Amino acid sequence: MIDYEAGTWGLSFILTLHGSVIPKAFAWALPNAIIAFFLCKYANTTGEWRFALYMDGVTAVWGSFAFILGFLLVFRNNQAHIRFWEGATSINKVQHHWISAAGSITAFCSKDPAKKTEVRNFQHLCMRLLSMLFACALQRMCDMEDDNMEVLDPTGLEPTKMQFLQECNADQRCGVLLQWLNRLLIDGERNGVLKVPPPIIMRCYQELTGGHRDMHMVKTISDLPFPFPYGQIITCMMLVHWCMTPLLASQSFTSEYWCFTIVLLSVGSLWSLIYIPMQLDNPFGDDVNDLPLKQMQSDFNTTLMQMLHPKAQSCPAFRCPPEDQPTEMVTSWVSHKLTDTSLAAYDAAENCRSASPLASPLSESRAVPSEALGVQAKAG
Repeated sequence: MIDYEAGTWGLSFILTLHGSVIPKAFAWALPNAIIAFFLCKYANTTGEWRFALYMDGVTAVWGSFAFILGFLLVFRNNQAHIRFWEGATSINKVQHHWISAAGSITAFCSKDPAKKTEVRNFQHLCMRLLSMLFACALQRMCDMEDDNMEVLDPTGLEPTKMQFLQECNADQRCGVLLQWLNRLLIDGERNGVLKVPPPIIMRCYQELTGGHRDMHMVKTISDLPFPFPYGQIITCMMLVHWCMTPLLASQSFTSEYWCFTIVLLSVGSLWSLIYIPMQLDNPFGDDVNDLPLKQMQSDFNTTLMQMLHPKAQSCPAFRCPPEDQPTEMVTSWVSHKLTDTSLAAYDAAENCRSASPLASPLSESRAVPSEALGVQAKAG
């Protein structure tokens, strides 16, 4: 996806050709305008070279044709815009659901030092399965030449189960991974790794299934194209418009230069409205205007790895100020500098909390390409 700045006057990006439909649109418009130029030139001459078609009354009928074509183009662009934003919204919902599930699962883990190893293994396995689940979901909906996605390093997972996953097709992998995660939560609750009441842990199941439901909504957009009859008739009408516009324009203008200009702009504008929805219909491909799926997978992995960091496993300590000390406002909590006294209080509390860490450092989890697992959507 192209990230652009419109500038103060909103004009700084209009000359950018990267990702623009203007070159393709005016590849149709320029020869059409040249034809109109010469037809108009000969239509306004006298003698045997005069080009006169005597198209009286055709303009009124042509106006109806142009109105219908314009209506269809507006409808086409509106549908493409809806598909684009629904796809972008749904894929972000999938990401949100599964990150929320990861956060809840991590927070619900037991703090019992006797279960330190079990909790650590449980958390790392859960994060790796979630990373693979999101990668498989993106591979299922994308239309890319290279659909390999980075996943958290699967080293340590049972080889026979990984081989079974590789043998599944693209649609089955997400279901298998979701079933593994549900089974993992059930086992964690039974073994005491998850120490919360069943009604609360139900939230994790709801987030997992909610993400899977939104994933199927995204699949609908990626699998179902714009209806063929609409696309066919719009393209045919555009070709008729391309052929007839020079003829009608040559009989309507007395200046071939004005004829050239108006035909160039009108035909170029209509063909632009054809190519814009083609760019937006399926935002899960390799085009520059498509969604950055690989970056989304990378951000998802980064978030999962951050949840495994020891400092993310517990709430920060807090030293309440005296009652007579007013609470002050700071410009930004991110840039706020801690005093030496505050740092000492935080360090003391952290030392107490970190006596039995339950998570491994961030560096122990790393992202690897999904091709290392043989998990490729096109393989199925």
